[in-house]
Amino acid sequence: MFEKHIQLIDAAFKRAEEIKGRQYLAEHFFELFFHNYPQTKKFFKTTDFHTYAPMKYRMITEFLLDTVKHPDFAEGELTDEVRRHQAFGLHHKEHFYALVDTLEVLISEVLADEWTEELAGCWIDVSQAMKNIITEATSYVYE
Repeated sequence: MFEKHIQLIDAAFKRAEEIKGRQYLAEHFFELFFHNYPQTKKFFKTTDFHTYAPMKYRMITEFLLDTVKHPDFAEGELTDEVRRHQAFGLHHKEHFYALVDTLEVLISEVLADEWTEELAGCWIDVSQAMKNIITEATSYVYE
C-alpha cells in the first residue's frame, strides 16, 4: 500500500547523503532543530554532537521508514523511545513532532529542486502516520 512512499522517501534519504554526506546531514539536522526549537537545547547540555548526531539521525530516518514498512515494530520502538525520553524531561508529543518536522525541512532543503510535489505528499502521509504513533505512545506513557 505504501510502496511508493517507501521508495520515494528512501531514495530522498540516499540522495541527500550523496549530496551532503551523512555527518553533515546529522549535524545540520540538530542545528536546524535547535534554531527552530531553541527551548529543546536544554535537554542536550552534555551531548557530544559529532558522535551523537549520526546515530540519532539514523534512528529517526529508520523510524520514519519503519512507520510504513513495519508499523507494528515502529509502534513498539517509538513507544520505547518516548518512555526512555521521560528520564530526560521530555513529556510532550510536540518535542517528538519537532524532530519529524525538522527532518522534512532538512531533506527538502538539501534536495532543493529535486524535492517534488509527489515526494512532499508522500512525506506528509508518512510523517503524519509517525506522529499518530507518537500521539498514541505519549498518551500511553505520560497519562
